[in-house]
Amino acid sequence: MIQISYYCPVQHWQTTWRDGRLLMGHAPQQTAEGFCQLQDPFLADQQIAIEYVAEKKTALIHCLGRALILESGRRIYRGNQLEVALPTKISIGQSVFELRYVSSEKRETDALSLLDYDHPEALSRLEKQRAPSTNQLRLWFEAITDFQKTVAGTQEFFLNAAKCVIDPGGMDVAMVVQKHDGRLEISSSYVPCPEMGISFDASIVERVFETGKTCFHDASKIEKSKAPEHGEFVVAAPVVDHSNQVTAVIYGIRSTRRANNRVGIRAMEAHFVHLIAESVSAGLSRLESESKAAQNRALLEQAFAPSVAKILQRDPGILEAQDRLVTVLFADIRGFSSIAEEQGTRVTYQLLADLMDCFTDIIVKHDGVILDYYGDGFSAFWNAPMENQRHATLACDAGFEMLAEMWPINERWNTRLGKNLAIGVGVSSGLAQVGNSGSRKRLKYGPRGSVVNLASRIEQETKRIGIPILISKATADLLDDSYHVRRVFKSQVKGFAQGIDLYQPTSADNSVRREERRFASYEKALEAFEAQDFVVALQILLELESRNQIDRAGEFLLQEISRIQTETNTSIKAQLQENRQSDRAKPRD
Repeated sequence: MIQISYYCPVQHWQTTWRDGRLLMGHAPQQTAEGFCQLQDPFLADQQIAIEYVAEKKTALIHCLGRALILESGRRIYRGNQLEVALPTKISIGQSVFELRYVSSEKRETDALSLLDYDHPEALSRLEKQRAPSTNQLRLWFEAITDFQKTVAGTQEFFLNAAKCVIDPGGMDVAMVVQKHDGRLEISSSYVPCPEMGISFDASIVERVFETGKTCFHDASKIEKSKAPEHGEFVVAAPVVDHSNQVTAVIYGIRSTRRANNRVGIRAMEAHFVHLIAESVSAGLSRLESESKAAQNRALLEQAFAPSVAKILQRDPGILEAQDRLVTVLFADIRGFSSIAEEQGTRVTYQLLADLMDCFTDIIVKHDGVILDYYGDGFSAFWNAPMENQRHATLACDAGFEMLAEMWPINERWNTRLGKNLAIGVGVSSGLAQVGNSGSRKRLKYGPRGSVVNLASRIEQETKRIGIPILISKATADLLDDSYHVRRVFKSQVKGFAQGIDLYQPTSADNSVRREERRFASYEKALEAFEAQDFVVALQILLELESRNQIDRAGEFLLQEISRIQTETNTSIKAQLQENRQSDRAKPRD
């Protein structure tokens, strides 16, 4: 079969061809003969066709566009064809073709050596060869240092590697060859003089891929007098990944054309090319590590604030599963189902995006971690993976800021929705199992346990009781002096056998201190209610109501007393009136 190599300043490729005509030109074509698009704009849309003549091991060249110039200087004009011996070169302006016969049989070359420093013979051969001059060594090391400063992964990175092979490496042509879908392809090249060579020996490149060793035509094994007049000598060094698998080959050519008297490749020259390949390997490994680090950070930033993600990236062990005291917050948008039905999909998701953006920023601001988004609400948690002794206080801070943010949100959306939005916030603290329940590609780090379920149930109770933020006793006990709490009710929530005490946090400022008497009266009413002394509870609540001091908690307790009256078919209010009349009838001392 025939090996066809093509080079122009913007394109360099190599392929093999066995049967039929291979058509090449500037414009893409789809024909049964096969077509290769050439990037040289000065070529005709259909410039050249090549056929391999197997029985003669020659090539039949068809000129379909601009005149083709053979290596001998002979021209083939448009509409003509010529059978040529192999190998041969054809040029058209800046484009060069190189055609060679290649055998499917594996070739062995006596002069081809492996650079293997684990082998005593290689070390002995290196010691016997004349060392490069001090100036040459300086140039080599300076080139390696400069090359290592190039940004890995860019086209410039591979191009600079090829340039180093030529200057100061001493080769005439250099390429970076990689495998794609099992095919060898030129990824980058530096070809100052195309007549010195534009093709690579696929058998040598394959040998480097197989052995992982640098191959070169050893100058010590070549008799200068027997060297071909127009010969090519090769050095090919492996580029390996982090698992030591060959991913590319740095390929250098030394040609004896242009009266070049250098024959073969010295071991020290091969070692220099090997160092370039190692530098490419290091650069690509660094790029891969940086890419994995970026992916890992992006994965972490799905769940954590960027500042926390940086810490976790340095110490991923922090994310290991563990038991941890955490504070969990659940929040829900009131009446969202009806809003979604009224407004339709587009407006609904615009609203959700606005709300969740605001709430997420608030959670992150207060060092929280988003646990999950669900329908018209979300959950968050504190004190994991990073410890924070103020986790309960921070959760309440976030809850109150979310409630405050509803004012500007309603200013933006009231006209459109025709109503104001409201949210409920439930907070609970307790021991939980914390870890990643997601996958390697999608992190889902968070707590598991009854503390999570309780926070959700408490949030549901905010709707029933009518207080926008409620917390558990465990959370209340953990709050610092910036909050005052009062017990609101003992609820029998789903999933918990015992009643759950619910607390209302408020800011511990002077206004709260002025309300302490009212809070104390409510606490007495609540104690009487829980002791089933509904008459006393009602009396205290009605007194608060008469002084305009009853709040939402008191109104809820009145509703509960009314519910009990209905369920038991008794009149607690009538009993209260009877008690009052009896008290008035008693003689005074």
